[in-house]
Amino acid sequence: MVNAEKVELVLIYGECQRNEHLTALTYAERYPERYYPSSNYVLRILQGLNQEGRFPGTQINQQRRRANIFDDDKELQALAYIRAYPRLSIRHVAREVEFHMVTSKKF
Repeated sequence: MVNAEKVELVLIYGECQRNEHLTALTYAERYPERYYPSSNYVLRILQGLNQEGRFPGTQINQQRRRANIFDDDKELQALAYIRAYPRLSIRHVAREVEFHMVTSKKF
């Protein structure tokens, strides 16, 4: 469900005198072609707005970004090692170049 649909759901919640069961039914009647939300879904959306100030499941761009975990020298070493020994596992390359397996998932 996109944010515009969630906003519609919150507005319907206000129209339904804050009754999540009636909100779910009213939303389903108004928009039969859309996803049918349960009353628990309505509650989760409202709790997310109250507690975090945003819809649950949406991430802030800063949280999505990852810092560059290893430097250029390590990256070049790993790529050279993979080119020289293409049949070796990433785990073996990580051990030889001395970086963590979590970092190696970026390749």
